[in-house]
Amino acid sequence: MPHPTVTIAVTVHNRERYIAQCLDSILAQTLRDIEVVCVDDASTDGSFSILERYAALDNRIRLHHFTENRGVQQARNHATKVAQGEYIIFVDDDDWISDDCAEQCVKCFLQTPEADCVLIPELRQRPDGTLFEPTGRKHFGSITGEEAFLLSLPWQVAGNFCVRTTYQRQHPYDNSCRYFGDENTGRLMLLDARHVVLSEGRYYYRMTEASVCHSTGIGHYTRLHAQRVLADELCLRRTKPMLRQAYEGFCWHNIVGAYMRYYKERGKMDTAMRHEVLSIIKQAHSQMDFSLVPPRMRCKFGFIPFQDSWSLFRIQEEAYFFLRTIAGRMQTDDTGDSEKRQ
Repeated sequence: MPHPTVTIAVTVHNRERYIAQCLDSILAQTLRDIEVVCVDDASTDGSFSILERYAALDNRIRLHHFTENRGVQQARNHATKVAQGEYIIFVDDDDWISDDCAEQCVKCFLQTPEADCVLIPELRQRPDGTLFEPTGRKHFGSITGEEAFLLSLPWQVAGNFCVRTTYQRQHPYDNSCRYFGDENTGRLMLLDARHVVLSEGRYYYRMTEASVCHSTGIGHYTRLHAQRVLADELCLRRTKPMLRQAYEGFCWHNIVGAYMRYYKERGKMDTAMRHEVLSIIKQAHSQMDFSLVPPRMRCKFGFIPFQDSWSLFRIQEEAYFFLRTIAGRMQTDDTGDSEKRQ
């Protein structure tokens, strides 16, 4: 039996509310020559029962089940190992894709044989159901991997790919951090690519209040650890200084951003969580290579490293975000007064 053209892989953990929509979008693909690899990561709700029901109706679905929760990165690596398609696309268990997504990706590979990554443009769905395109995303035909890597830092390109399965196996998902390791893998895949092409398909990303990115908790702050892992990897690879400088600046910007998040959220945290979050930020601060951070950033109030004094850095951040909060309130008041005058 010939191998399918595309493997669409879905890692599943407790998504009984959304998994049917995800699978429906995959099975509706205009490209029929696909396989669907579903890896259930020890779900405790009805997710696996739904997967079994779908598999009984469509023989293109192949089920794999973990008896203990291993995390999304290990589940994705397992899906990559068993994939039989020439190309592979990962779809999160609460997201979905356009009917022509797989077909458009294959079209890009056929038109641009030197491409290693095909990016899938993203639309996001708010909790109220409305859709929007993230601001600042770049639209392009074909760019180099280095260009795509740099665009990925300010999220000017999406993190949804179709790649050759052999290429994915060369880039296993980073499991050094339970969350956000996929960002490291995605950026390395872009960096190593000869060319990166943008497809005309669509990936629909569901924003939920419970996701790590949008909820209060430790999970979001562990992104700093994942980013340091990639910074160390770029150093070991002897990546071009220009690319390392860009990434180290990106890491520093995110440390300051993490402190801003802490400043806003700490009122909802208990004492133990506040200490843990500050410990994560402090460790990330201590591991920075400030010699690579652009001088114009290091000299800006709020971004001055004070690398020999965590206390001075904290004082700066408290003052910086306090002043930003006051300025934001004044701007809001001025806007309100202006509206009243009108």
